[in-house]
Amino acid sequence: MRIFASLLKLKVEKLREKKDVEGLIKALNKRNFAWIRREAALALGELGDARAIEALIELLKDGKRFLREAASDALAKIEDPRALDALLHGLKKEKSFVREETASYLGKMGDARAVEPLIEALQDEVWYVRQSAASALGSIGDARAVEPLIDLLGDEDESVRDAARGALVKLGEPKASEALLRGLKDNDTTVRAETASSLGKIGHTEAVGPLIEALKDEDKDVRQSVASALGDIGDVRAVEPLIEALKDGSSRVRYQIIEALEKIGDAEAVEPLIQALNDRGWLILPGTEKRPLPKRVWVRQKAIEALGEIGDARAVAPITEALKGKHRGFRDAVRFREAAKKALGKIKARSSETV
Repeated sequence: MRIFASLLKLKVEKLREKKDVEGLIKALNKRNFAWIRREAALALGELGDARAIEALIELLKDGKRFLREAASDALAKIEDPRALDALLHGLKKEKSFVREETASYLGKMGDARAVEPLIEALQDEVWYVRQSAASALGSIGDARAVEPLIDLLGDEDESVRDAARGALVKLGEPKASEALLRGLKDNDTTVRAETASSLGKIGHTEAVGPLIEALKDEDKDVRQSVASALGDIGDVRAVEPLIEALKDGSSRVRYQIIEALEKIGDAEAVEPLIQALNDRGWLILPGTEKRPLPKRVWVRQKAIEALGEIGDARAVAPITEALKGKHRGFRDAVRFREAAKKALGKIKARSSETV
């Protein structure tokens, strides 16, 4: 059986090379060889021949998800109205997982004709269908979806709200920013933090003022997200408030503030960053917590890196002096020296450019 399957797979590859559409359509009917059917469907999608539409639509009814996915991917590549009609029909299916899959496929297809049906799907009774529809609308990028997605920010399910925020970020409309700004005042700290992150991704300067105010949030995770967002936007209006926030009691927040100042790159931050070379705070680098040896990073090391990126000669002597200090462990000392060496090299290179 395995040898026969290998021969069939080889045959499908040859049919693809020969652009034999009829032969590939026949391969879709090999009921006992699901992976062969999948390869045939994908090959038909690559060829983009409308003769395969009916056979691929039939494959959408299969009980195996990976075959339905292959058929949908193929239909999305074939420029034929019947392909879109077949996929849109899936949004009305009784089984919720089919509606969810269909919304995802329509997002990949990127056809603006799917926008209105997907907007209707935002009202689906099942949360993961609403989530998929929101993500799909973000992928298509049609402004008609802005208001419905804004309404979805009040959904009872957190995953749906996340998908709506992500879609609004992709759309990047001014109205989306205005709606997201309201999330900075939400009672839920997670919502406030995620809202700040989304505003940073959109990058609209209208968000700078409210984000600066949110640097005073009572929750450190929110303050960290806010600092990151201000760094992503890169507006110099945030420099002074970020410098003031370097007094924050959380090492993680101070680290993020320094990273934001590094991204903005304003010379006004040089002296405060030099002062931060005395900061003894540290944190475990996100994503390394569960490793046998989690990676610890120091606030003052981030300050050195930021000074190197800004490239101001005022930082040379303080960085050199900081190298003489004591370090908690060998690994930390090595990382600190490497960071200092790189920073001094960047400052020297910047100085040479300006001579």
